[in-house]
Amino acid sequence: MLFRTLLLINTLFSLCWLLPSSHWLLEVLQNFGFIYFFTGLISLLLIFILNKKITGFILVVSLLNITNVFYYGLIIKPFFWQIASIENAQSKCSLEDFKFKLLYANVFADGGDLKKLSEMINRDKPDVVALLEVNEDRLNKLKLETDYTYNKKLFYENHYDVSLFSKFPITDAKIESVGEDLRPHIIKKIDFPNGAKINLILLHAMPPISNDAIVHNKILIRRLITMAKYTKGNYLLLGDFNATPFSSNINMITDWAEFKHAAYGLGYYNSWNAFYPISTFMIDHIFTKGCIRASNFQKLEAFNSDHYPLKAEFILN
Repeated sequence: MLFRTLLLINTLFSLCWLLPSSHWLLEVLQNFGFIYFFTGLISLLLIFILNKKITGFILVVSLLNITNVFYYGLIIKPFFWQIASIENAQSKCSLEDFKFKLLYANVFADGGDLKKLSEMINRDKPDVVALLEVNEDRLNKLKLETDYTYNKKLFYENHYDVSLFSKFPITDAKIESVGEDLRPHIIKKIDFPNGAKINLILLHAMPPISNDAIVHNKILIRRLITMAKYTKGNYLLLGDFNATPFSSNINMITDWAEFKHAAYGLGYYNSWNAFYPISTFMIDHIFTKGCIRASNFQKLEAFNSDHYPLKAEFILN
């Protein structure tokens, strides 16, 4: 009886992808797809081992778990098996290949080892550095302007600071903001030596702990990707989305706006919470669109922030 109860509860929770995320709790539940995938597999294994005869209940639950495993498996698969369309996307690109490196970090307003972060930047020598949750005083301690001539910084209350540093010229984009009432977000162009340009969008979404936060995040992300969908050019969209690949917001980015996750084909990773390694989730993302693809993607070591930093190497043409 206990086994059947637990099995039913797991199945019902994992079916949350069928429900519209009209309430913040349903949106939160959608984010646990990676867990639902494995609990679905375990449930099917236990059903096979512990049940000698198939009842109507077991049959229905088995079919539901098979559906869950298949659905969540389709979302996980691209991180391990490269999609042919990504590799063939370069057919429309004609410029000479140019390689560059990007380091992204959510520094954590109440912590973050700035010395260790500085050592990582000096070690990996990224061409572009994107930082979240670093106020002006702490940012000055990093002294990034010495090596990164071009930068853009936006400071905001409640730790929603966003900063961008580049070794290559940063120029104004046609649209600099998609709403003054939304959390700070950077929209800039970076000009590369091979003549190519990238529209870089850096954002920090709100934690999905209220209906207001859910609505805010959907508006922010929808406006940003709508701009990218209907304008030509190369795009890098990155930041703390406070959402896993199983959420409706990430599905909107990849399915509707046709962005590609930079980690596709390079492995699945979890970026938060670094303070509790047993329970971590992928909520920091880097997406690409246009004549740009990732050739390497790494989760770097913890540095006393609740987020792991990310490093990616790109080929732009």
